[in-house]
Amino acid sequence: MRRKRFPVLANRALVLVVTGLFWLVWLYLLAPLASLLLWFAGVRIFSTEMFDRGGYVALEQELSNYGAAALGILCAVAAWVIWNKKRYGNRNTRTIQPLYVRNSELAEFSGLRLPEIRKLQASKQATVFFDGSKRLLVRHSQGKVAYKGDPEG
Repeated sequence: MRRKRFPVLANRALVLVVTGLFWLVWLYLLAPLASLLLWFAGVRIFSTEMFDRGGYVALEQELSNYGAAALGILCAVAAWVIWNKKRYGNRNTRTIQPLYVRNSELAEFSGLRLPEIRKLQASKQATVFFDGSKRLLVRHSQGKVAYKGDPEG
């Protein structure tokens, strides 16, 4: 009689998964200890390299090089700012400013009346959207709806 192989494979897979999970838990629990040991080894290596072997001298030389580079960048940026201030001053000549739109133009374009436009400008919150006929709808906090062409506004 032949045995089925499926239960054997399922058992092996289950054992493999459970074993892997326990290894992961073990590594998770030992990670802080490994981190502490590596930190301590790093401190010892740092103190050996910096103090015993004179590494601080090389660090001082590199810091002066980095400081000179940072100072050069700072001077270049300062020169750019000064040039921009002299060239443009406090004028914004690089962008086109939008034209002022009067309330009467807003009312004409939107189809709302001037009092409704002023009410919208004074309101703290209003919902504005378009309906299916592409008419402007405005919903105020009181729930009243006004739209283009509405005789009651």
